Amino acid sequence: FEIRITPLTVGEKVLSSGYAYGWMNPITFAHVVELLNFRIEEDIYPGMIVRDGFIGGMSGGPIYDVNGKVVGMVQRSTVQVGYGVEAATILAFLKPAAPAQ
Repeated sequence: FEIRITPLTVGEKVLSSGYAYGWMNPITFAHVVELLNFRIEEDIYPGMIVRDGFIGGMSGGPIYDVNGKVVGMVQRSTVQVGYGVEAATILAFLKPAAPAQ
């Protein structure tokens, strides 16, 4: 798989895959990005909200663009919307910390 670093845009179509309900085979759903990097009160959430939620058990599964590049990871959901974290945010956390001087 290839990770896409360029940011998502509102209205962009994405796909999600995962083992919903613990099934033996993965399923794939289509979504539309509704909101990016949103704020609730004082907290900023560096992620995406997609229309039509994910299904329980898909957490940790990939979210990818229509070209098959990974753009994020499924985090949580309701029936109406799903929340995912963008690939660039995940990569920023995975970078090794600079050694203390």
